[in-house]
Amino acid sequence: MSVGQRCRGPQVCVPANYEPETGRYFLPLEQAMALTDASSPGYLPGFFQLALGSVVDSPRITEAARSGAGLGWHEHGTDVLDGCEQFFRPGYNANLSSQWLPALDEVVGKLERGALVADVGCGHGSSTILMAQAFPDSTFVGTDYHDGSIRTARQRGPRLVRGLRDRTAHRPAVPDLGDRPLAGVEVPDPLPGPPQPGGDVRPARQRPLGPAARPASCHPRTAVGDALAVLDEIGAERAVLVSWCGDGDDLMLAAQHPERIAGLVLISSDLQLTAEPAEEEGPYDFDEEPAAAPAGWAKWNRRYWLRDWPGFLEFFFALVFSEPHSTKQIEDSIGWGLQTDPQTILRAMETEWPNERDTALRLCAQVRCPTLVIQGSQDAVVGPARGAAVAAAIPGARLVTLEGSGHGPHLRGSGNTRAPDRP
Repeated sequence: MSVGQRCRGPQVCVPANYEPETGRYFLPLEQAMALTDASSPGYLPGFFQLALGSVVDSPRITEAARSGAGLGWHEHGTDVLDGCEQFFRPGYNANLSSQWLPALDEVVGKLERGALVADVGCGHGSSTILMAQAFPDSTFVGTDYHDGSIRTARQRGPRLVRGLRDRTAHRPAVPDLGDRPLAGVEVPDPLPGPPQPGGDVRPARQRPLGPAARPASCHPRTAVGDALAVLDEIGAERAVLVSWCGDGDDLMLAAQHPERIAGLVLISSDLQLTAEPAEEEGPYDFDEEPAAAPAGWAKWNRRYWLRDWPGFLEFFFALVFSEPHSTKQIEDSIGWGLQTDPQTILRAMETEWPNERDTALRLCAQVRCPTLVIQGSQDAVVGPARGAAVAAAIPGARLVTLEGSGHGPHLRGSGNTRAPDRP
């Protein structure tokens, strides 16, 4: 079929103009920029391809939304993957090196002097390649959990720029970057806004545990003091304390400072009141040399941590987020864990914490504020029985069990609530 037949036919709509004198069709400049010029910031074919792929995927997306199971990026069709890259690449071309990176403090200077850069979630590698072209003295490592995207990125990079192979790498999952420091981008906390109806939520951060700040100890009294300092800083006389996998400092704060703690929410408590999956699988000695290739909870081992810290993080966070479609949470947590080192964590563990059974029971009995205990029924870290034991030890505590949830139910948003056994 000729161009003229296509343009005159009812099956298509082409915004083309026709010159009878020459018998040629042409697009106005603004339409040509949007439809034919891939270097234009307004290039639109990627948008239409992405939209088409989303429509094709809509039955699965609808079912995933209804069931709460989610739909992984790797489960989308090719049109979504390719269309997304085509849609965002023009924006990268127009803004990444000229506007976005210069807007970040000191980043461009580091890249010009030569730096190692991790491009996390690189997809097909467009942003990685553009930065490598703009900053020839730096090395760029793109990483993405989707193997298909990594294969595409690896094919494109060396072909586009001579010498790029030596300065770019695209790897699945979390790359091993060695000891060389990253020229990273510091993402600040969200600006504090006015308190929302019903209260304001603020994170109480403990002292830094990164390589630059290795504490001699990390006593629970220090953590309690830090939390009180946060309340003083924000001008809060009383607050509801929400604790995830707390091992006694949360109870100490509520019991010793009842005038400051209006309520207590304990999520997947680490109080040693029930046997844990690690004990049922083992027992394993934390300090002895493990097997040559330890598996399961045998990786909870001092010597293994020092030998393969990333390997332990991969094992541990896969258990924390045991629910289906938890790849994003697992990868984010591994990245967070790589911000410190095993020596720092071991130093913190050497401090005596009040989560031994008898001490924990005494602290539980001293809590007088309203307490909510939240427990996932599929918790593979502390075990699903932990929540009931903690709730039973705290006077008047209420237990809520989330069916199908693992160790981090508040980070997954999944699971059905089972009515508490008692008020």
